[in-house]
Amino acid sequence: MKNYEIKNHTIEVDFSNYRINKRLLDYFIYNENDVKTAYIEAILKNKDEIIDLSEYDRVLVSITKSDGQKVNGECEVVDAENGIVEIELSRQALASVGINTFQLSLVKEGTLLNTTNLYYRVEEGMINDDDITSTDEYGVLLVIISQAEEIIKNNKELTKRVEQLEITILGNEEVRDKAEQIRIYNEDIRNIQEEEREFNELTRQNQEANREESIQNMQIQVDDKLTDCQLQLDEMIDAKSEEIDNIVDDKMLDVQAQTDKKFQDLDTRANNTFDLYDKTFEDKLTDNQEQIDYKLDEVNQAISNVEDCIDESTAKLDTKIKEVDDKIVEVNTAKTDMETTVTNKIDELDDKFAGLAELDVRGEVTNAREAIDGSVQPSLKDRLTYDFEKLDEKIGEMTSAATNVAFSKSYVESDWIADGEYFKLIVNHNLVTENIFVAILDEATKKSMTNSYTIVDSNTIEIFNESNIDVKVTVVNGNTNKEVIPNTINDNITTLDSTYSSVKIDAKFDESLTKINENKSNIATNLEKINLIQSKVGSSELSTVSKNISDAVNELDASVKILQEGGNLGQKLDSLKAKYDALSDKVLDILIYLELESGAVDEVGQWYDNLTDSKGILSIEGLRLDTDRRRIFGSEGNIIFNKIDIPFTCYKVKYIHELDDNFIETISNTSTNAGANSIELEKFSYEVK
Repeated sequence: MKNYEIKNHTIEVDFSNYRINKRLLDYFIYNENDVKTAYIEAILKNKDEIIDLSEYDRVLVSITKSDGQKVNGECEVVDAENGIVEIELSRQALASVGINTFQLSLVKEGTLLNTTNLYYRVEEGMINDDDITSTDEYGVLLVIISQAEEIIKNNKELTKRVEQLEITILGNEEVRDKAEQIRIYNEDIRNIQEEEREFNELTRQNQEANREESIQNMQIQVDDKLTDCQLQLDEMIDAKSEEIDNIVDDKMLDVQAQTDKKFQDLDTRANNTFDLYDKTFEDKLTDNQEQIDYKLDEVNQAISNVEDCIDESTAKLDTKIKEVDDKIVEVNTAKTDMETTVTNKIDELDDKFAGLAELDVRGEVTNAREAIDGSVQPSLKDRLTYDFEKLDEKIGEMTSAATNVAFSKSYVESDWIADGEYFKLIVNHNLVTENIFVAILDEATKKSMTNSYTIVDSNTIEIFNESNIDVKVTVVNGNTNKEVIPNTINDNITTLDSTYSSVKIDAKFDESLTKINENKSNIATNLEKINLIQSKVGSSELSTVSKNISDAVNELDASVKILQEGGNLGQKLDSLKAKYDALSDKVLDILIYLELESGAVDEVGQWYDNLTDSKGILSIEGLRLDTDRRRIFGSEGNIIFNKIDIPFTCYKVKYIHELDDNFIETISNTSTNAGANSIELEKFSYEVK
């Protein structure tokens, strides 16, 4: 336990988790002048489990400073059971300003377990020992300074004594003399201080001259060292570049030769395979086409039979309509003849009434008041009016029966009337008969419904149903002549005197449409499979007549799979592609961090988050990689970070990226509110220096 203030930062180090270890420890900042106050406390884990350090001999730390020099040391085990060690950063570990790298090592009976690279930052100090050049006279200077301090101390004491003497100077002349002596003494002190100042000036000039000479010598050494390093580096780069070029050329020649040979063998095998598939396709397609044509002929024959039945029914219907028209003409003629006869009878009766006016004809007149249905009317005029009304009704019924063959009308939900648990629909027709046939059609499904109706009178019926729906009601006059077409309904035979039921015909049509749609789907699927196979083997388009047979395509697909598995073609092509990519592509690993800064006094702080792909980077648009200048840049576009939670309102964003072991920071003055889930940055550029 230290009894003074120190800088101590804690980090968890996992020997097996690269993502946790590879972090930019931007907040591990130390000063180069920190002496025995810079510490790092590390909690050691492996696969997220605490390491018991009591089982290891010791824990070592190896530091590589930014100037390339190394510092090795041993860590102090603070808590062996919980895997806690303390790393002291010595003056040598803090001697190089910038990003320093260090590793931890566990030593146990000849085995060594190392972490990945970890980092801490060293900042330049405002005060440095180099500001005062080392010299043999430094100790003398300290002695002189000590003597000057003693003189200053004595001067202060003399000043106090002078103040006491000045109090009594008015009443004592002798005191004045003593004061004069004191003045003389102070003058001597002033002379001594002036000599001291001149000595200090000479010392400073001497030190300045020595410092300039030291800087010149150091600059000469640095220039010589840089020149030697540059020459060695150029030689190493030229040699390594030539070696890499030779290796790449040899590898590319080998890969090209192997690729040409593999594709030549593949073309030969593919051509042979597709020649065999072409013949198999033609045979399969011919057989299936014949089956399809036979089925289509059956469907066409069934449709033709239905059309013949419809034509025959239409012809007979036309005949019946003509008969009805003839019957109407006949009824109209009979009506005209009857009207003429009635008119003649009326005239004849008028003549008889005139002749019987003077006779006693009460008995005959009474008989004359008897109507055609046997009822006796009050007068002959009433009897004739009654007979004429009955005649008109009869004529109306005959006319209605001849002209009103059917009645049809659509009804909606609001036309139904609730009747207990059911709904009732009242239909008024103009057929003037109770001998009717009723048909009901569901408007929504276009299917017929089971009839349940009651005949109220010759012009009204009531229809009953469980629900009120939109329907179309058709009422057919049963007084019209009807003739049933003699035809046997049998779904199991096909003859000239038989027909399919409507259910069977609908099923046939549905089955045919389903097969046609399935064939269309199979055609599209099989064409996609064929094109996929062609793109894999690189062959030309198949020359088969048709490509809609599923079995043939499945056989082709299975054969190609056998070819790939037997020849190990897929793995070889993948291996060639991987080798080519390894030679031609340069992998760039970018880690992006955000640092938010708040302007509020009570909210000053920083927040860090490693926004990798798992955090939901939506887009990095407009970025390009300049490998010559080692720069990633984009003059246009933007980047959006999603799936984040901003803890406080910030007035600027500092985003950092990592390329190899170099770190670049860029400040963006973008204000972001607390609770935001995304940040968008515009017009950005990363450059590795």
